[in-house]
Amino acid sequence: EDLRAGWDFYKIVMMRSHGERTKGAAEGDDGGSGSEMDAFERMLVQLDFSLLSSRSFLTAIEQNLGPGGLSSKNVRSSDVFLGEFIYVIEMIYDSYCVRIGSDFETNERSLMIGVYGMYALLRRLLPVASMPDPKLFRKLWTTFPQKCPLVPLVGNLTFS
Repeated sequence: EDLRAGWDFYKIVMMRSHGERTKGAAEGDDGGSGSEMDAFERMLVQLDFSLLSSRSFLTAIEQNLGPGGLSSKNVRSSDVFLGEFIYVIEMIYDSYCVRIGSDFETNERSLMIGVYGMYALLRRLLPVASMPDPKLFRKLWTTFPQKCPLVPLVGNLTFS
């Protein structure tokens, strides 16, 4: 919440700074390092769009992971990588499920949302025609929902 407020304040300051630079350029004063400031502003806009507006997950899910995509390797055809990814999801999931409902539970219910996000990414990584791992699917959609049928999500959510 404080980060969001600070970021909004910073954007206001940057808009005012840009306005003053534009006004100074019209009067013949270039302000010194306009191109460096423009590059910095572009970087901040990209940061705002991807990270601070919660689009990191969407960016990960929507990237082209096949041949000709971001990587020179086709991750969809790597059985070793996909097997390790499934193993990590299962390990994290099992460690959270053990703690849920115990005396040692802290924020595992909220952390479980990340496991389901990793599963969504896994489904995106799998070849289009392949079936998901039935054991993992059954585990994700029966064990945790029985222990905790509702997980409240709190925060600034935007839908487009």
